[in-house]
Amino acid sequence: VSITYEGQETILKEYSYEKAKSSYQGNYKIYENGDYILTVTDHAGNVTMQTISESNLDFSAPWLKVEGNPTIWQNTDAKITVTAFDEDSEIAIMTLDGKEQKFNKNEDGSYYFTFTVVKNQSFIVAAYDEAGTATSNLIEVTKIDKENPSIQTLLSSSWHEDGYRSMTYEGADNLSGIAVITIEHDGVKEILDSFEYEAEEKSTLNDYKITQNGDYIVTIKDHAGNISVSEFKEEE
Repeated sequence: VSITYEGQETILKEYSYEKAKSSYQGNYKIYENGDYILTVTDHAGNVTMQTISESNLDFSAPWLKVEGNPTIWQNTDAKITVTAFDEDSEIAIMTLDGKEQKFNKNEDGSYYFTFTVVKNQSFIVAAYDEAGTATSNLIEVTKIDKENPSIQTLLSSSWHEDGYRSMTYEGADNLSGIAVITIEHDGVKEILDSFEYEAEEKSTLNDYKITQNGDYIVTIKDHAGNISVSEFKEEE
């Protein structure tokens, strides 16, 4: 008794003439889709052959691809697309934090769904193929910053003998960090402080010399684009 697959024959059972059996029952494990030829030969030379076709084996797990998770700071929602594909069968179920999602099929045979993230948080997405094999991924959204930075200004109570009043400014941003702080007077804007993206500067405290009367606008901007202002008037 033998099985032949892709030209390679495997002997399942062989009996000598003296110990020949009138029947045989055994098992053979199939690991690949395809045609298998079962052959039974008796000691008189008679041969019976049967072809067994297998096309529903699925030993591969789905793969997942996640797109749209911000990699740099932004102050808007994030639209995330989860794509799944399986080499041996079709995608049967896709989930977000354990809840089944409606999904669509791409022209290349992959499947996808999208969802919107409004704040930093973690999600678990998963895809199940028709054989029940699953793949899951942890998505950690960490680059959404919708919080305005803070800016506080404080004028000294008296003028310095050199003809200026000291203005203390304090800026802070807890998420994306401070990008730039400017002061504007009579339409002229001047940079007080600026910080590189990689610095992730969370706070700063400094002084500025006020030498003229007028309206002043101090603006702070973080690396996600959020802005806050502080305004004051010098009249003395």
